[in-house]
Amino acid sequence: ADGHAARPRPVVSGFLHHLGLLVGVVCLFAAGLRVVPGQGLVRAVGAAALAAAFAVVEALGLGLVALGGSPVALVAAAFVTWLAARLWLPARPPISRDLTQWAKTLDPPSLTAVGAVTGLWGAWTAWLFLHPALGHDMVLYHLPEAIQWVHSGHPGAIDPIIVDLPVGNYPITHEVLLEWGMAIGHSFVWAVAVTALMPVLVAAAAWLGLRALGVDRLVRALAAAALTCVPAVVASQSGGAS
Repeated sequence: ADGHAARPRPVVSGFLHHLGLLVGVVCLFAAGLRVVPGQGLVRAVGAAALAAAFAVVEALGLGLVALGGSPVALVAAAFVTWLAARLWLPARPPISRDLTQWAKTLDPPSLTAVGAVTGLWGAWTAWLFLHPALGHDMVLYHLPEAIQWVHSGHPGAIDPIIVDLPVGNYPITHEVLLEWGMAIGHSFVWAVAVTALMPVLVAAAAWLGLRALGVDRLVRALAAAALTCVPAVVASQSGGAS
């Protein structure tokens, strides 16, 4: 009976950890929306990049005092970042209004294409959660390095993951981002979510960059599609969230 009574506790703990992860993501994204210039899709993409930067900087900073693996400290830092942006920066329109206005500028074929791509991405994301193929390198050292930091509380530290191969000296920004979310969620959900979101960010950034250069809409769409279909980006079985 005692064993049966103890079973719900991990479920409740898991729910609270993932709720904390959601709160952290929302806080950092909202802070990014206050900081980044532009409107519509430009603002959303910029806010996503800034939110990731905030997470990495906060994890590295807390790691200096061995708190880089603390869910409470990481969520608190995200909340403070949002609060500082809210208090010190001018208010901006809701991102939903920006995206709605952007969608209204699209003609029916373009809007249909956006809806189709969104549906495909949703299906692929669901497939990733059911079959999390994170890739050879991801399993070999990206995730083990992040897990080591979760336990040690020192993200960014150089740890001997593989003998005779100094993977701990490789660029570590992505691993720190993985550590941030896994430390809060206490699961691999964040690693799967980041893998699913990366191609969307790549495609949107490619579209916006080419638009700024005056490239034709059809060429922009083909270029963004070609970039995201490169195996290193979309084939998670190969290199993970490249």
